[in-house]
Amino acid sequence: MSTHVRNDGSAATRARAAHETCARESSQLTSATRHKTAERAENGQQAVRATRSDPDFSTSQEQAGAKAAQALANESTCAAPAGQDQSSSDWSDKSLSLDGFLAGRLVIRQPRRGYRAGSDAIFLAAAVPAKPGQAVLELGCGVGVALLAVGMRVGGLSLYGVERQAAYANLARQNAALNGLSAEIYTADLAALPRALQRPLDHVLMNPPYFSGSDTPAEDLGRARARHEETPLAEWIAVALRRLRPGGCLTLIHRAERLPQILAALEGRAGALAIRPIAARTGRPAERVLVQARKAARGPLRLLSPFVVHEGAQHPGDRPHFTAAAEAILWHLAALPWE
Repeated sequence: MSTHVRNDGSAATRARAAHETCARESSQLTSATRHKTAERAENGQQAVRATRSDPDFSTSQEQAGAKAAQALANESTCAAPAGQDQSSSDWSDKSLSLDGFLAGRLVIRQPRRGYRAGSDAIFLAAAVPAKPGQAVLELGCGVGVALLAVGMRVGGLSLYGVERQAAYANLARQNAALNGLSAEIYTADLAALPRALQRPLDHVLMNPPYFSGSDTPAEDLGRARARHEETPLAEWIAVALRRLRPGGCLTLIHRAERLPQILAALEGRAGALAIRPIAARTGRPAERVLVQARKAARGPLRLLSPFVVHEGAQHPGDRPHFTAAAEAILWHLAALPWE
């Protein structure tokens, strides 16, 4: 599978590339699927209309989503890596929404109910200091938002994702093709990564489940498995470090209260740590932390000033109210600073 990444900024071009890629890598549509193609376009348009109520959804995102929705009417399912199971869609078209990220540059299909990606995935992606030609792996990639956002910001990357829930992994493959990005998405558990990924990589990013065994899991099974910790956090970090080359970079986002466990898991195995707290507003406690570490590196721990997401002391109404720094990341593909 090609790992060349296209980033031409055109939703229409990305949609055409998605169709061409899928056509090459997938088998012919079944007759039953062909009967659904007209319905798919309408369902995609309904998903775009539904997102208008989101205050962070712009006109440009709506236009990009509408173009992508039309492409879905002619899209076959993209191929999984060799040896990977790829069943038909686990959701009906009407159970999926079509959402815009990065001011419409990134168009994502994800379940209306279940685990849904949000701004944490974009901040995580912006924090990865990848450079063209490097290999990037996301553990627990879900529908692919963070991984694909990295690929949208930095061209020429080899993108890999691991997701244990097959339905979400299938959507991640579709989303990669929909956005004109090549990515190998594997359905696998952390404890049994595929042989293709058992080699040194430049970057690993991850957003492990936020909630521990003492928290009540969500009613939706997919959401519960994405948000409720089953594999210990220390094992997530251990797997990530094993996949990195010496000097390779681990970037993760988690709840601030889990910082002691994160630091303990990194002790003696990674260095040059940097911690960037994320606060909703100035003067409020940070609820999230971004942590970056380099395998087998030396260097002092740096605790950076909080990254503040929203302007003002309270929500001003039904409109975007991000800080300039947050807006640069969420809308304009800026990298999150580590200085």
